[in-house]
Amino acid sequence: MAGTRKIFDSVGYRSMVYLAAVGIIVLYALTLTGCVSDSPGIPNIFLVNVQSQGIETMNIRVGYYGMCVDSPKGFECVSSIAKYASTLENELLGTTNSTIDDIDRFLSIAATTQWKLFPCLLAGAGVAFFYSSAALLILKCSFKKPSRKNRSSIRSIQRAILLLSEFAVILAFTSAMVTMTTARALEFATSSDSSVMEGNDIHLSPGVLLQILQWLIVGFSVLFQVALSNMFGVQGGGIAAGLLPLHAPTRRHRDRALPATNSGAPRPLEPPETLSALPRPRSLTH
Repeated sequence: MAGTRKIFDSVGYRSMVYLAAVGIIVLYALTLTGCVSDSPGIPNIFLVNVQSQGIETMNIRVGYYGMCVDSPKGFECVSSIAKYASTLENELLGTTNSTIDDIDRFLSIAATTQWKLFPCLLAGAGVAFFYSSAALLILKCSFKKPSRKNRSSIRSIQRAILLLSEFAVILAFTSAMVTMTTARALEFATSSDSSVMEGNDIHLSPGVLLQILQWLIVGFSVLFQVALSNMFGVQGGGIAAGLLPLHAPTRRHRDRALPATNSGAPRPLEPPETLSALPRPRSLTH
């Protein structure tokens, strides 16, 4: 146990925890910015791909906050944040030379799929994790000037970090499950072998890369939560760990307060002398 405790208290271990936090934030940023811009690799991060089935095909990739439509130059992407469906249609229609009839209907289906079928729980998880990482940075700075006055505030920050990290894990896991099940259901409902939507001229397929990124966020966030619990000296982790007293006194610290004997073993404190054991004062009269 002592060797394990030294590993958790080492500078290298703490540096790995800080670097893991930065890596998880990068994964959040990549997942949430899929289909927002035309940067290399960004159009490949999408929730579902809406494809028209017919003589001429058109693909519309739907992300959390953006959409991409294929064009002769490749996929052209626009942001869908705070934009109405008509605005998105005008921007996306100006980037494609497709002659598919009723193309605005496909764009409307893509917009409805984005707004109503895929709630962005991952954004809430990202906000919670970001605040947890910011609190961890504040905690690191507070250790540079330790004092008895900020001891209680340090414990409060540690509990807040654990609770925010736990909340982020729950939201990230829920978001990954919702995204995976909804995308697969849409793929089955619009497939040619399904009788759910007979005569349908569209097909929706899930985005594999985005799902991989979401499950990576879940896995690394769980490891990050366990590492924080071990680094703070809390057994169990999770919400219960956030409510437990941190840095409980060990046996070594308790023994330090007891006087030692000649053999080196701690000696129990003797009870205070009573009044009967004290010498009586001499009488003034004999």
